[in-house]
This record gives sequence, C-alpha cells and structure tokens, in this order.
Amino acid sequence: PWFDNPLKGATRTAKGMSFNQRHEANPLELFFDLVFVANLATFTAYHSISNASELFAYIGFFSVIWSSWFQITLHDVRFARDSIYERVCKMAQFVMFVGFALVGSSFHPYDQSLDVDSVCITLLMLRVLLIIQYFVVLVGVHKQGYHRLYLPLFLNILIYSLTAAMFAVSATAFTGEPSPLMYSVGYIILFLEALGVITISCMWRTLSFKSTHLVERMGLLTLIVIGEGAIGVTKTIGKLMGKGQDLQLSGLIFFIVLILFLMWMLYFDNRPRGSFGTIRQQIWSVLHFPLHLGIVGVVEGSQQMALAHYVLMKSEKFNSHLFSYCMDLHLNGSALVSVLETEVKAFKFDKKVESDRFLPTIHTHIYATGNATGLCSSASMPTYMNMYKAGRYPQPLTEVYSCVLSALYSSVSVVKPEDTEAVEIAYSAWRVVYNYYWSSVALAFICLAALQILMQRGRRNDGHHIMGVSARGLVVIFPLAFIIAAAKNHAWMYTFIGSSMVLPTMVILLLAVVVVDRL
Repeated sequence: PWFDNPLKGATRTAKGMSFNQRHEANPLELFFDLVFVANLATFTAYHSISNASELFAYIGFFSVIWSSWFQITLHDVRFARDSIYERVCKMAQFVMFVGFALVGSSFHPYDQSLDVDSVCITLLMLRVLLIIQYFVVLVGVHKQGYHRLYLPLFLNILIYSLTAAMFAVSATAFTGEPSPLMYSVGYIILFLEALGVITISCMWRTLSFKSTHLVERMGLLTLIVIGEGAIGVTKTIGKLMGKGQDLQLSGLIFFIVLILFLMWMLYFDNRPRGSFGTIRQQIWSVLHFPLHLGIVGVVEGSQQMALAHYVLMKSEKFNSHLFSYCMDLHLNGSALVSVLETEVKAFKFDKKVESDRFLPTIHTHIYATGNATGLCSSASMPTYMNMYKAGRYPQPLTEVYSCVLSALYSSVSVVKPEDTEAVEIAYSAWRVVYNYYWSSVALAFICLAALQILMQRGRRNDGHHIMGVSARGLVVIFPLAFIIAAAKNHAWMYTFIGSSMVLPTMVILLLAVVVVDRL
C-alpha cells in the first residue's frame, strides 16, 4: 500500500493499547543495520587509534551514528509498517547515513579543517524526517480517535523539533574553527534527546516497547558490531601473514577469533526470554550503547594488540641482527651494506604504499653506513658498547634503524609516525591502545553484568543468577589491575605486549565467565 496506518499493528487490551507491528525484524530493518556498520567500518579504516585525540574522535563518531540509529529504531519497532511511504523514508535515512560516511573519513574534534556544517545538517535532516514520521503517526491516531496518544506523540515531535533547532543553530552560528567544547555540546544534545524519548515511553506505557521486537533489534545490532570485528580480523591476517607464515602470529589470529566467538556466547546465551518489565527494558536497551562501545573497543583493540606485538617482535629481531653485524661480526663497507639490504628486503616494504615511501631514505642511509670508514671496526667497540647500553647506535646505524622502524609501523598501520620520531610516537601509541583496550574490556563486562541484573526479574536471591553476575563483576578487576600496573611501570607494559600474552589473557577471562555460566 501507499500508506498503512500504524494502529493496524496495535493490540487493544483492558489496560489500553500496545504497539507490536511484528515479532521479528524485517529485511528492510536488517538492511538499515548494515548501513550502520558500513559507516563504522569506513571510520575504522580511516582512523587508527594512536593517541588520545583519535580515541575521542572514535567515541564521538560512534556516539553520533549510534544515537541516530537508536532514534530511528525506536520509531520503527512501534510504528513502521511496510508501505511505499515507509520505504521512501528508509531510503532517505540511507542517504543521510551515507552523509555520515562522507564526514567520517575526516571526523576529528581537534581538526580545524573539518566541515562541521555537514555533520550538523545531516543530524538536522534526520530529526526533520523523524518529526514527519511521528506527525504521520499522530494523524493515524487521530483518524482512529485514540485521544490518549495525542500528548505523548506531540512531546516526541517537540523533542525532535528542539533537537533539530539546536543542530540548525550549530550549523549556522559556529562559522569559525570547531572546538572540542562545541562537540561536547552536541553529545549532550543527543543524550538529552534519547533521555526525553525514553522518559515519554516510560510514562505512557502505550508507547512502551514491551510488545515490540526491540530486544531482537538490539541483539542483531550487537551481532553486526561483533561481525565488524570479523572483517577487521581478515585485514589483520593480511597485515601479519602477508609476508609469510608464522606459527606464533597464527596463534594470535586464532585468539582474536576466539575472543569474538566468546563475546558472542556471553551476549546471546543470556538474552531476555519473555517480558522482564517495561522500564527495565528501556534501561536495558540504552545500556547497549556503552556495551557496543566496549565491544568495538575489544575487537579493534585485539587487532591492535596483535599488530603491536608483531612490530615489537620484528623490531627486536632487526635490532639483534644489527647488533650482531656490527658488534660481533664487525662488518664494514660493502659487506655491511649487503646484509642490511637483505634484512630490509625481507620486510617487503615495497608491497605497501604506506611503507614503500620510506625505501629511498632507507637505502640512502644504508649506503652511508657502507661509506663510513671503520664504522664497526673492533677498535670502535668499547665506545659503541657504551652507546648501545644507553640505547643508541653510531649515527649512520641509528638513521637506518629509525627509518626501518618507521616503515615497519606504517606497513601495519599501528601508527603513522614522522620519520625520526618513530620510536617515541609508537611507544606513546601503544600506551593509548593498551589502556583503551583494557578499559573497553572492563566497560563490556560491567554492561554485561548490568544487563544480567536487569533481565533476571524476580531472581535476585537465585544462587545461579548471583554467580553469573558476580563472575562478570570479578573479571572487571583484572583489566583495571592491568591498567594500574602499566601506569606504574611502562617497561612492564611493553614486555607484556611483546610477550604475546595479552590476547591469551583476554581469552582466559572470557572463558572463566562462560564456564561459570555453564556450571
């Protein structure tokens, strides 16, 4: 039909009316979920979390697209019925989410060149469309003469109108350089908008989600967010294994896949089965925002941990070979140039654009070492040994080592360093990745524990329920302990990353909770 009145999917009872258009997601809703994750995948591809500002940009962009998806979903599960009108609305939402993808590649709160107008206008257009959709529902309700819904639907329209007005002001008033404070205001607006809509559905139970398929929609998005991690795993395999097979690296890939699978088990083995309270359901749905944020951090952080271990392993191996060639074998001239060229060739930097740009500089510095008279002669060893103990090489070898590390980091996109600052930038990036990884683990387990509490209505004194919640709560202690230990001893943190035990430790924590659940 051209239009289908949403009240056709409403059930009238002695207590009033409840909306339940269908008991499961339709293909159009699933299609829209894929558009959401496509935005997330695009943003992840363009942004490597190597410092605090990149991390805040990631959280900010995720907040923007997740809140927009959430508002659209809250409408769809209650009122959307397949019709020409509904398909036109969904097509418009697809186009607007494509607008997010266009902005996502350059989204950064600290980037002065970002076109803030595009972000605000896209958010504005989405709210205008929601205003139209809720107004159409109001017209349908009026035709059926159900006056009790006039006020709550009008309040929804008012909230979206206020939000749209704020984004319109943001798009026109802030014509200068964007600031982090301006973004913070936007996030607060999105939070208050979600809070307002949820509050209305709590006060007017007719508009609640009790009889809808919201639980399934949140579950499907969780599945897709975890699945986005699987896409990242295939990219990580290319970065780690593209230069040859390695048993240890294969083990890390296996652990990443195991982490994804265990995350899936912890969520889907403990989904709501049946009604668990109207207000509880609202809180349960909102808690999926930090849960999804934590899951994204875990799946992306697992890949970054594997890549960081790969870089540490390769750089340490190159460092030991460099020491052996110069300090033990005392190679000089063409012999030193030959072995260094062989070492660099084994990295296959020419296979990737990101690392290929370093090769001319690397070759220049290698030839400079060959032209340095007596660079690694035995007579120079006492002085060079003292330099090596201080973490330094003779100047020509230092240049080679620094450029090789820069190319290595760029080849796996762990960081994108400036040539001579490679080591400093990389170590700083690893601290950020390490901390956000374990913070995401803690956040995910806190949310899983909270969801478990909300779902188990009437089972507060159930021993099995208490064990499940307690296991999730206890596991949170470990990531927090790892963060504190790293803050007190950076050397321990780098040793932990280089030992390849980060991912197995995460698997052990997940397995412990799964085993407790099974018991």
